[in-house]
Amino acid sequence: PEADKSRIGVTGISGGGAITWYLAAVDERVAAAAPVCSTYAFGSQAAHWVAAGQCDCIFFHNTFLVDFPIVGALIAPRPLLILGGRRDPDFPPDGFHEVFQKAKRIYDLYAPADAGPDRIGLVDDDVGHEDSPLILAEARRWMDQWVKNGAPSRDPETIEKEKPEDLAVLSRLPPDAVNYRIQNLLIPTAPMKNWSTAAAWNERRQQLLAELKDKVFRWFPENRTEFETAANQLTSGWGPGWLTSYGDYRDVEFTSEPGIRVRARVLSPKGDAGKAPVLLYIKRPGDSIYLLDMDELLPIFGRYKVVIFYPRLTEQSVSAPDYAEIERTASWTGRTVASMQVWDILRAIQWIVTEEKPSSPSIAVYGKDVMGILGLYAALFNEHVKQVILDNPPPSHWQGPALLNILRVSDIPEVAGAFAPRRLVFITEAPKPFDYTREVYKLLGKPDSLVHAGSLPEALQVWNYGSP
Repeated sequence: PEADKSRIGVTGISGGGAITWYLAAVDERVAAAAPVCSTYAFGSQAAHWVAAGQCDCIFFHNTFLVDFPIVGALIAPRPLLILGGRRDPDFPPDGFHEVFQKAKRIYDLYAPADAGPDRIGLVDDDVGHEDSPLILAEARRWMDQWVKNGAPSRDPETIEKEKPEDLAVLSRLPPDAVNYRIQNLLIPTAPMKNWSTAAAWNERRQQLLAELKDKVFRWFPENRTEFETAANQLTSGWGPGWLTSYGDYRDVEFTSEPGIRVRARVLSPKGDAGKAPVLLYIKRPGDSIYLLDMDELLPIFGRYKVVIFYPRLTEQSVSAPDYAEIERTASWTGRTVASMQVWDILRAIQWIVTEEKPSSPSIAVYGKDVMGILGLYAALFNEHVKQVILDNPPPSHWQGPALLNILRVSDIPEVAGAFAPRRLVFITEAPKPFDYTREVYKLLGKPDSLVHAGSLPEALQVWNYGSP
């Protein structure tokens, strides 16, 4: 009752400016907005590489591959004043000028030239990241014009400031406060329903695959680039010469997407003409798959073509600050580190099919921890994979891996169910949430296609293939 709902104005600086942008875009009750030192274009942020100085509230998860001017388009035609500093290190002027120019084109569509004062404006002061006197005065003038119907604001010097304790809502923190876990409560997670018929599940599966492509992996390149494979033939380059007695060894590098080269180590049975089944072993960061780490692979060499694959950011160590910056900036293009690795794995499968040309229908994907789950996602999108082998997988995306929007769409047990009826093997005991997956396999009449094996050779049933 104390507020006129038709005259709500919002302003703020930095993180408060970002919230001003987003609030005005999604809530039409905001009559006018004046964001300060918070306007950017993704290209500008990348060119100046200023991500390290930004709070998490600044960037939106760019699922739909758009740029910041679209936020201004969502606010139009309501009054919007963009304010910034020409020496702001976090929001450089080329970024907020670009947003103003592109958003103004949308505002111009709403009104003819004689429609009165402009509903969008730009103020750039010769200052850094601060509320300068000019910026403060222009923000107040904007609110006077559009929210107070022209009535002037009071001189801020004449206003008595309230004491912080008088503004406090609570005298002490309540014991049932949810502030410390609110990030987990605000996301509407997708329910995993129980299905009574195979037809109902198959309909859900098609919906799930469509949502994954639309909301989680929308950024996947539509046009696949050439592999441009570079291979180095070696006779004894991987440890001592005894290893190559099991087969022919190559160190391979190929293109995952433009500018991104990934590496694989390939050991093929001697004389293999594409008849051997293929194991794609996805390396984790920190794994050293060298001479003394071959125990689980030795029974497989000579029976399988083994492709040990290094998705991006797994071969070289990355410092924690650098990794955090890569993860945060990946969202600018709708990605996460994990989703980029899913693409790399998918490309590795395509590379095997296209360039190795296996005649055997059996391609198995193996990964430990989160790498197994990333391999599972890649396998969903390529029917050449007949088997996925998981070793100690996380039971939920709450534990990892991080994919944009995934918990709004599904969770790991349902995604694993979408792999059915193809063979799914757990080397360690499957966590309890995978009981959901098991029920899906039963519903499809394939309960024996979800199994537990004591080791990787057992999972691959190496006894069915020739001697090394």
